[in-house]
Amino acid sequence: SMKEAWPGARQEVLERLASPSLNQRRYRNPLTYAQAKDRYAEQTCPLPVPSSLREFTHQALTSQTKKPPTPEHAFFALSGELWEKAQHCLDNLDAYLQKLRADLLEYLRGELPRRKEGQRRQAYDDLLINLHEALHRPGCETLATAVRNRFRAALIDEFQDTDPLQYAIF
Repeated sequence: SMKEAWPGARQEVLERLASPSLNQRRYRNPLTYAQAKDRYAEQTCPLPVPSSLREFTHQALTSQTKKPPTPEHAFFALSGELWEKAQHCLDNLDAYLQKLRADLLEYLRGELPRRKEGQRRQAYDDLLINLHEALHRPGCETLATAVRNRFRAALIDEFQDTDPLQYAIF
């Protein structure tokens, strides 16, 4: 693995990065890259990989080669493989997290009302939703009449902040 190969390859990789064929503005401080690899090699979890790993791939080195030959080392091939696998994992992880969030939201939409009902609790929005539903059921005229008889007026503060559900009730 790249983590196992790094300690033995470190010095040779640094020498290859000092090659005059490479764009030295890009690789002017190879020790910074090496220190990022040192920290990565000490990680117990393979993710995340340092973003600087991309600079060690054959593709990146080739794009930064001013004149042939492009520096070669087995570590660069390992870096490329790990970079591609890490990107694939991250793409799949993003899709998995998106699905997990959607599943959680679906679960909460069903579970929260059940729990509130079990604890006999209502939030302000529940009061509005329940009243709106009651006023739009068959036979709602009796409820509407009772509310009108009990409350002759409704004072609405900050009318511009009234949401569509509140507006539909009044």
